[in-house]
Amino acid sequence: AVLNGIDPKGLDQAGRLALISAWDRQNSWVAARSQSVIAVAAGDEPANSDDWIRDDIAFALKLSGRAAQQRIHVARMLSGSLPGTHRLLESGQLSVRHALAIVELCAGVSDSLAARVEEKVLPKAPDQSVSHFRRSVRRVRLALAPAQEQDAHERARAERDVRIVPEPN
Repeated sequence: AVLNGIDPKGLDQAGRLALISAWDRQNSWVAARSQSVIAVAAGDEPANSDDWIRDDIAFALKLSGRAAQQRIHVARMLSGSLPGTHRLLESGQLSVRHALAIVELCAGVSDSLAARVEEKVLPKAPDQSVSHFRRSVRRVRLALAPAQEQDAHERARAERDVRIVPEPN
């Protein structure tokens, strides 16, 4: 309510930038709270019943099933293996884009590895741009689990292909 009552036209440029920053922190808080509710609604573990949960969330948020499944995945990661990221998001110290970056880069790793990555990257994260943060997460993940990274690289390489699909005209 306080932020909503501030007219940006009455502020100087520094004040406008501070207002933008305050709204962004508020957005992070709202996103974190929303993710918490999605995590509770979806439950901790993927199950055969995920289809109806995904469909309910898709309907409630007017999303496609795929987009709803992505929201569930992010919510589960933040509430499960990345609680430090969730806390910083909720406190407004991280942006939604920061949170999505670490979720993407820690998808498929063990909870213990994700915790170690968080431990290394989160202290500096509030002061980093999203691209710098992504580089930090990649670098730390590679340093902590080089064999896992090599395996992932080899699997991805084995699955690469090129396809030509004939189209009319």
